[in-house]
Amino acid sequence: MYSTNYYNTLIQVPSTCTLTSGTFPTQNEIAQLQFDLLYHNPYEFVSDDLLYLVYAKLNDIFEEDFEHKKKSFLSQPIDCLLQSPLVHNYGWGIHHNKHGLMSLIGKETTEYHKLSNDSSIIKLQPIQITSFFEKI
Repeated sequence: MYSTNYYNTLIQVPSTCTLTSGTFPTQNEIAQLQFDLLYHNPYEFVSDDLLYLVYAKLNDIFEEDFEHKKKSFLSQPIDCLLQSPLVHNYGWGIHHNKHGLMSLIGKETTEYHKLSNDSSIIKLQPIQITSFFEKI
């Protein structure tokens, strides 16, 4: 089983993102789905669950197949949120707490700066590659 979950980690907004604050995604369906789940449900999802929920929505996976297909989805390597368009293009950092639960943090916020300067938090820089997020 593969996992994309992080713990006590902040995925930071890259310097290549020209936005000055976290912005609602308007031109990317994957970013919109990720945004809706994370923004409206802070610290309720781990990365594996979020990625699978987005995948299931985009692929019309129904409730009766949900758990079976989730196991199949997680049985292969998948791209993590380091490649999320929310981070790269829309100015959102993603904080994973000690339990792996996530919240969006706008790069303009005091909380983002506090987490960025907290030595007990792991900071990760996102990576830009052709990824799962661009293939669906």
